[in-house]
Amino acid sequence: MAAAVNRTCKFVAVLTPSMCVIHNWADTTEIALRVVTAENHGMLATRCFPTQKDALCWLSNPVHTEAMAAAAALVRCTEPVVDDSYNEHIAVVTRSSSSCFGIDSASVSPVLAMVRDPLVGACVFRRFASKSLAWRWIVGDAGRCLLEVVGWP
Repeated sequence: MAAAVNRTCKFVAVLTPSMCVIHNWADTTEIALRVVTAENHGMLATRCFPTQKDALCWLSNPVHTEAMAAAAALVRCTEPVVDDSYNEHIAVVTRSSSSCFGIDSASVSPVLAMVRDPLVGACVFRRFASKSLAWRWIVGDAGRCLLEVVGWP
């Protein structure tokens, strides 16, 4: 028996340090593209909403936009050294989990499931040149700190 899909949220808001956009919940290709094509060391946050108005309020919250800008500035100042195993990964932090995924179609599926699940809430992503750098960021709590700010309604 297939799991029931929660369709209370119809929109996915995507916030980066340089832009914000609202996607229809069903637009999986565009949402995946946003997550996967974040510039190396780029950050983004996502969250599901039932209305465009709710999504716009979250995206335009100055606390959220300033937190994203500050996080991006910090990344530019503390650019980590790339290790020998160049294999891009995306680190993701939610209120209930943290993990990293390779950048391929099989790995992006669970990422999309998180982004489009209203029960997950806000997600913070950062792209890395290697898996070890992604895990170092997750363990260092930078993503969790940013999530605490953008996770507020």
